[in-house]
Amino acid sequence: MAVVATASANAVPLAAVSSPSCPAFTFVGARGSGEKDKNFGGMGPEVMTAFKEMQGKLGANVIRSVPVKYPAADVDVLRTLYPAEQVLLNLALLGPVQARPAAAAAFGVSYKINHLGRFTASIDEGITNAIATIASEAGRCGRTRFVLAGYSQGAMVMHQVLLRLEGNRALYSRIAATILIADGDRKKETAATRFGTAEFTAEGIRSAFTVGEKDVPSSKASSTFDICNAGDLVCDFHLGMLRDTKPGEKVHTGYTNSRLVKNVAIRVAGTL
Repeated sequence: MAVVATASANAVPLAAVSSPSCPAFTFVGARGSGEKDKNFGGMGPEVMTAFKEMQGKLGANVIRSVPVKYPAADVDVLRTLYPAEQVLLNLALLGPVQARPAAAAAFGVSYKINHLGRFTASIDEGITNAIATIASEAGRCGRTRFVLAGYSQGAMVMHQVLLRLEGNRALYSRIAATILIADGDRKKETAATRFGTAEFTAEGIRSAFTVGEKDVPSSKASSTFDICNAGDLVCDFHLGMLRDTKPGEKVHTGYTNSRLVKNVAIRVAGTL
């Protein structure tokens, strides 16, 4: 159920504290894997869909967008396995029961080095640039608050930005909401507000291979909106997907210009 704010007698309308150059809210968006930075305001179609819905509800002078500049490596780096990895994967999934744990462990080591490592190198640059963008906008506009949003790899960027900024009270307190679409760092039973068809136990691809990956901060859980559909390679991952999904095949399900993303964006706008 959407949160409805009750206006006080002394409340100042958002439009009165906003301008095109320093709006009440700055929407910081990170595009998804392989999406080009020249289209959709540099944020990709999924994140742009969320922004347009929020802007339509709040007004152009109340919220404006700023893209995160980073490489956004193509998702095929996660799917193109080496022959030896294919053997280990098949053994982990279909081999003798007693051999599966060792094969899965060996596959995990190789996969993290050869695939996740290359994928997350791009994410690390996105985290650095997103934090720099937030700090710059916060310094330039002393009253603006932030809505963070990302899709796929961009969602992983924003998930980690929340964790990195948790110790920076000045910036962290100004994050009003976060929208994570197909988050590869999604933890099982995430405390975030969940949407989509994925089960409560769905976990992201990096979380599945990494011990100690953290959920979104508990203090931001109610204002973090996690969108994940069942069968999504990035946010609802299991090993069998790497056997069944080939390079070039679609790995995300139903987020582009989707009613789900629009409805979540409308709900977020209603909480601000």
